[in-house]
Amino acid sequence: MQHWGSGAHSMSSFQDEPVLFGPQRQLLGVMTRPEGGPPPRLACLMYNFGVTHRVGPRRIQVKLARLLAQRGIPSLRFDLSGIGDSKASGASHSFEEQALDDLRLAIDQIGSRLGIREVIVIGLCSGAVHGFQAALRDPRIVGLLAFDGHSFTSRRAKLERRLRRFLRFPVAQVRHWTDRLLGTDRPQEGDLLGAGVLAEVMTPDDFRRDMESLVARGVSLYLVYSATLQSRDRNMDQLHGLRGSAVLEQLRYEFMPNLDHSFTEIAGQAFFLEAVRDWVSEIQRERIETGRCALG
Repeated sequence: MQHWGSGAHSMSSFQDEPVLFGPQRQLLGVMTRPEGGPPPRLACLMYNFGVTHRVGPRRIQVKLARLLAQRGIPSLRFDLSGIGDSKASGASHSFEEQALDDLRLAIDQIGSRLGIREVIVIGLCSGAVHGFQAALRDPRIVGLLAFDGHSFTSRRAKLERRLRRFLRFPVAQVRHWTDRLLGTDRPQEGDLLGAGVLAEVMTPDDFRRDMESLVARGVSLYLVYSATLQSRDRNMDQLHGLRGSAVLEQLRYEFMPNLDHSFTEIAGQAFFLEAVRDWVSEIQRERIETGRCALG
């Protein structure tokens, strides 16, 4: 299959193969592999953005998978149990535990089909939370990208955000805060941020300890934040609660002012895609040079 990349990307060959896996073959995904070239040394794993289908908003994960294939890096994008084209598992797990089980099965699938034992997880929105928990449990995960995931902003930044919202949507904000004061405000169905998926009980110290654990294991961390909640970023504002922590010097942090949470603008998409492609390629190159890449 031939594909024209966007912008300056050259035409490249890839294979998209649908796969079913899991105990009851209930999970459906698409494996994207480069055609030709040397054997791949690691792979990327992508999954749902909230309840969005595995393609991601504006098909961002399809675009990323095919862009990575140009660099010889395969990937699997799939739907978690009960979302998109994947069937419910029938197990009695919580959604969070089931998601972690699904990620484990997906990494197993990459290993059995490609003979690869090292994976980079791309976690968008709620997927960032699942990605962190999976990385803490599974040593096969050697890289984690968290997009608009955990955030510990300052009081000043929160006040600025609320002021901008009020000035932009004054009527809606008056209704919202009236409902909050009366105790009648409830998250809308499908609103994962409002429903608290990303607002799990985690303090800055908890988050710092988890990141230190991952860094100590050699996991590459890339924390990316859009301009949806904050229009500007002064000094790692999204991790204000971790100021002074040494772990901040051991991860990659990037605020993308031209990118929104839903990847609406083409320019923002292109910036994100190229940044992720280069980061993944850098991890693969470093692991090959240091002899750390593991093949099955």
